[in-house]
Amino acid sequence: MARFKTSARLLGLAFVALQGALAAKAPDITHQSPENAPPIPYLNLMALFTMPQNVSQDSSEESGLLPNLFDKRQREEDENGGLLCKNGPCPDGSCCGPAGICGYGKDFYGVGCSSNCDAVAMCGNFSDGGNTKCGMNLCCSWGGWCGTSEVHCIGPNKFTPCQEEFGSCEIIRPKTCGEGSGTTKGQTVGYYLASNSRDRLCNRIFPKDIKAADYTHLFFSFASIDPKTFKIRPWDDADIPLINEFTALDTNTWIAVGGYTFSDLGDTHTTWSDMCSTPQNRAAFIQSSAEFMAKYGFTGIDLDWEYPMEPKRGGSKGDTENFAKLVKEMRVAYGTKYGISLTLAPDYWYLRYFDAEAMQPYVDFFGFMAYDLHGSWDSDVQTLGYLVRGQADVREIYNGEP
Repeated sequence: MARFKTSARLLGLAFVALQGALAAKAPDITHQSPENAPPIPYLNLMALFTMPQNVSQDSSEESGLLPNLFDKRQREEDENGGLLCKNGPCPDGSCCGPAGICGYGKDFYGVGCSSNCDAVAMCGNFSDGGNTKCGMNLCCSWGGWCGTSEVHCIGPNKFTPCQEEFGSCEIIRPKTCGEGSGTTKGQTVGYYLASNSRDRLCNRIFPKDIKAADYTHLFFSFASIDPKTFKIRPWDDADIPLINEFTALDTNTWIAVGGYTFSDLGDTHTTWSDMCSTPQNRAAFIQSSAEFMAKYGFTGIDLDWEYPMEPKRGGSKGDTENFAKLVKEMRVAYGTKYGISLTLAPDYWYLRYFDAEAMQPYVDFFGFMAYDLHGSWDSDVQTLGYLVRGQADVREIYNGEP
């Protein structure tokens, strides 16, 4: 019976892997397109079906039958909560110091450092240039990490206090939400991904199929930006008839610009950053966006930049300030004729580079991408360990299975 259960479980895993392999369309993991995440690594199905019959009850499938399938490090800590690196590089990317403990600064990158010895902290004295503050005024811990907990805002002991000059050093408790205290103001926003009408094998949705009455705002996703002229343009010529059908819907129809794949490696990789970098480039975008909305009948625009100042996403220094300038200049140019919204990243790694406070006076609302808080793209985050979280799909289960 034990052998049967083991075989059945492996067969189930193999079937899931085969499904994932057949369903995968591209090797990229994207926040906007989780369906393009890679499948579970392909299993040697025949090896599973022809297992030797002398597998003992005490044998474990993880011990060799599935080599490297669930190969992910668990984080190791000492008795004080310090992250250890005695068996490999620091999973958080910091320096592995002489004592086998992870961290930043001279006590870690000096003589005896074994890996990541040129790493810099997120904030504080050990950050790049020694002057990086925590975005959104979060606390900068003694070790150079931004956060909101006691460890960040006060310190684990009197010898490792919060770095006051690089952010707040006060724990701000969340407010209790009472009845009717929501922040949506009765708005229901939906994104319509135009490419679905061309790329899906089934269940294609056209604007005429949308129940517009269920939404206060509908965003046509996405428009592109010319990387040379910085003028807004349709993502694809095939979108134009869809746009005309979309703006005829009886609700607020806005154009969403950018999206995750817009900042993938390619012609538009740095376009957001380049466009925001000078007054002339911003003016070209603003004028063309107003003309675009007037031409097609849109009543507002949604800015989906993923993400400012993140080099891997085409960002650069200065993006935070320049993005705020863009939004302010857009409001001056539009007046009250067109609405403005923008998306905010849910994870602090990206969110720290959005100056929401500076942009708030000029936008109608922010869109918080809560669906991106966690997903299969976190498979390379070593410090998470083996965890399966809520709303897990098969790729999440693979990431979390020990």
